[in-house]
Amino acid sequence: MIINSLKLSNYRNYENGHAQAFSKFNLFLGKNGSGKTNLLDALHYACLGKSYISSNDKLVLKWEAEFFRLETLATIERKKYKIIDKVIPGKSKEIIINGKALNKISEIVGQFPCIAIAPKEIFILLNASEERRKLMDRVLVQFNKKYLLALIQYNQLLKRRNALLKQTEYKSRIDLSLINIFNQGLAEHAQVVYNTRKDFFASLAPKFQSLYEEISSKQEICSINYKSALEKENLLDLLEASLEKDILLNRTTCGIHKDDLVFKIKNAKLNAYGSQGQLKSYVIALKLALYACLKDHTERMPILLLDDIFDKFDNFRIASLVKILNTDAYGQIFITDANTERLPIIISDKKIDYKTFYIQEGKILDEIIE
Repeated sequence: MIINSLKLSNYRNYENGHAQAFSKFNLFLGKNGSGKTNLLDALHYACLGKSYISSNDKLVLKWEAEFFRLETLATIERKKYKIIDKVIPGKSKEIIINGKALNKISEIVGQFPCIAIAPKEIFILLNASEERRKLMDRVLVQFNKKYLLALIQYNQLLKRRNALLKQTEYKSRIDLSLINIFNQGLAEHAQVVYNTRKDFFASLAPKFQSLYEEISSKQEICSINYKSALEKENLLDLLEASLEKDILLNRTTCGIHKDDLVFKIKNAKLNAYGSQGQLKSYVIALKLALYACLKDHTERMPILLLDDIFDKFDNFRIASLVKILNTDAYGQIFITDANTERLPIIISDKKIDYKTFYIQEGKILDEIIE
């Protein structure tokens, strides 16, 4: 998959913007706050129908604007695609591909595979189990429609079961027949989700370990493990056993919405041991492993978005990562950096096909204007 051009109107700090003639490596360079990240976010929106920065479309709308619009041209195996996103936040959202409007926004998921890596994810992934689950989900839904459907139905039933629990103070007063219906449905969909995650993780783990060793030159030993209560018991039994606890806490306390990924380095939890460089290397290796899995399952080369990931990296780690990315295993790459000199020097030394865009206050330029 190749992105050929991007036009954006009223997207974050861009009133109007246009970038085209993208290369394999595309560098968005400029000061912090200039709009580099917003360009990556617009590409993510074009590919997946949503921002990776915010779940609320109102927050990607330019200040005092009423709508935003993206127009993206892409090529997949010589077939041309024109993707148009027209959004009036809170009122309407339309995605049009080659002149045909999608019936559901979710229909775009998987058509244009994409992986984004941002520095904010380091803190979030280390401290929020929900975000670690979403990390797997964001990739799985791009190639497994059965998984997407099971996850949607599970979350809908979970919401209804939790609403019922909040209305009930005592077990004797709860509608057990309705609880049983919810339990049966949750258990059915949870098994699909668990089995898919387990199989996916089996292919993810070795890719991750190999990539981390390559980035860090085998300086540390690391691991990642998938943890779920469904490893030992089926969800139906777990839900029945936890009913009194669930009523007391007004929420469902077990299920695949409690699954987690355990990050370790040198047999210690990553957030208790890792340096900033190690933490960033770990997350980058994990995301690149997800990229590899997504590529294997979609048989398409995903777009890779790297947002300011070289901050706090020494030139050795930067060069190691660039070497990894400059292979046939990776497709088109978009990178932001506040240092306008570092990446062009490193990349040009390796004779890599690249193009530089300089970003200044929501403007896309061919050169720096002092």
